[in-house]
Amino acid sequence: PGNVRELRNAADRFALGLDLDIGPAADQPEATLADRVAAHEKALIAASLTAHGGSLKETYEALGLSRKALYEKMQKYGLSREAFIAEG
Repeated sequence: PGNVRELRNAADRFALGLDLDIGPAADQPEATLADRVAAHEKALIAASLTAHGGSLKETYEALGLSRKALYEKMQKYGLSREAFIAEG
């Protein structure tokens, strides 16, 4: 994705299971609303971390979260900053 809108659209498609090549959400159409919301939230956070090269500050600012809220959500979804740090 080239900008925040494209990033959000990609995360939306992923969470709704519309792109079968992206991940397991497409394989679980019987998922509850809470499961789908959680998958969407995790996908948005992961996509934002990717877009910002693992920068937590840029990520929580882009998502409109506090630093604490981002840390808590990353822990909840098993996301590690190290997995998103851009090599260069």
